[in-house]
Amino acid sequence: MTKYIKTSGRVSLRSGFTVIELLVVIAVISLLCSLILPGVLSARGAARRVQCKSNLKNVGLALYSQAQNKGRFPSGGTFSSITPDGYSNWVQEILPFLERNDIAELWHSDQPYNSPENLVLANTRIQVLECPDDITVVPSFGNLSYAANGGFAWTSAGECPATLHALASPVQWAVAIDLNGDGKTCANDTYVPMVGTDHDLMLRSGMFFMESYPPGTGIRRAHTIDSVHDGLTNTLLVLENYRAGYDPFFPDFGGWSSPEAWRTCVFVSGYTCDKLQCSAANVDFSRANSRQIPYQWESINFGRTQPEGRAPWPNSFHMGGFHAVFGDGHVRFFSEQLDGRVYVALMSPQGSRINGPLSQSLVSATDY
Repeated sequence: MTKYIKTSGRVSLRSGFTVIELLVVIAVISLLCSLILPGVLSARGAARRVQCKSNLKNVGLALYSQAQNKGRFPSGGTFSSITPDGYSNWVQEILPFLERNDIAELWHSDQPYNSPENLVLANTRIQVLECPDDITVVPSFGNLSYAANGGFAWTSAGECPATLHALASPVQWAVAIDLNGDGKTCANDTYVPMVGTDHDLMLRSGMFFMESYPPGTGIRRAHTIDSVHDGLTNTLLVLENYRAGYDPFFPDFGGWSSPEAWRTCVFVSGYTCDKLQCSAANVDFSRANSRQIPYQWESINFGRTQPEGRAPWPNSFHMGGFHAVFGDGHVRFFSEQLDGRVYVALMSPQGSRINGPLSQSLVSATDY
């Protein structure tokens, strides 16, 4: 708008905006920003998810390459059968296949994972181990956004299969679970790989296990590419878990190098078997991912609200689900409402060969 201003008997012209015109311009700009910003944020979110999937795929392919090279998949974690010391986990074993030979060659395999020398290495940030949507990542530390498939239970050095179970009060780190439903656990028993025992069922229903250190001593249990009878395309290797890895409250646990089962693996909910007794009347696979109380405590994505290192179940900050990589290297996004029966079957490399209450049917991609 042009304004006419009279000064010293002369009329001058001055161009400018009125307040109303300025407010209209601001309103138009604000409207445009409100239309454009969601699209920008959506594009960035999509890019983060693509990067997350790419990282997970690389981790899966590294595990497959390691299994081909070594003749077996790595252990979930290794512990001395004499002392409480832990030594390594599945991440440390695949470092050469993640193009981190620089770290692998410096790793002191004869020392505990949290020794001063190894702790420095374990605090090295490896970006392929991080999902960009993991808001728990601490810059400049050894973060881990992915955890290995531990199946139903873990052991430390051959003892009874156990689980971290929210039903225990107070919560205990290792509660024995009776996988074959015979009314007793195998506490203090030696490892006996007989068909139908708790140890045998643990092996058939998971991919990664705790083993003894040094290699060749104590308990050795692991899957090979050929032992995944239900097929690599139908068996999960690694799943997102943002409560794994570096814990700022317990920095001596070593980030991505920790062999502690609940910091390096994910597990099927212990609520699947009522009172941790897997007898015919007690098994309900739907409880493996139920939103009902108290089952929700161990369901998919409920770990978002739980402390770091204390939620060994699949969880992410993606809207509505999580990513996981299969044995053949392909990555899939799963709904957090995934049917518990399908979830258990995908975790079990030999589920179709289990007899009894924990037996499972084969699943296909149309089921999830």
